[in-house]
Amino acid sequence: MGQTPAYKVRGRVNIGGLPYPLPESADLASEKKISQVQNSAFISPTNTFDLEATAEGKLDKDTKNLIEEGAKFRLYVWGRVDYEDVFAIHHWLTFCYAFNGKTIRENQIVEPCPRYNEADYP
Repeated sequence: MGQTPAYKVRGRVNIGGLPYPLPESADLASEKKISQVQNSAFISPTNTFDLEATAEGKLDKDTKNLIEEGAKFRLYVWGRVDYEDVFAIHHWLTFCYAFNGKTIRENQIVEPCPRYNEADYP
């Protein structure tokens, strides 16, 4: 996020279709998906870190249509990144975003989830 390097960067990402808006009962922080991708890297302003995820199974036509419409169901991407700063202090951040057909098709800015976008620093 800044100009100083990040070390021991570890990331986990999940992807899946969920109801929209995200129900209060959804607990993405404790979700343990089998297809969860984990990766590790060193990040600096010239060295990037990519996480790729694959959803379990295939999306059927009805599910694709619901995501395309986006009114009651969306595609969510969520996860956590842990890293150490230049002073070897551990930090973390979580992320969650909801995609509908238009945001996917037109590469628009996606909607952050109402929760799960947090970090250990202000």
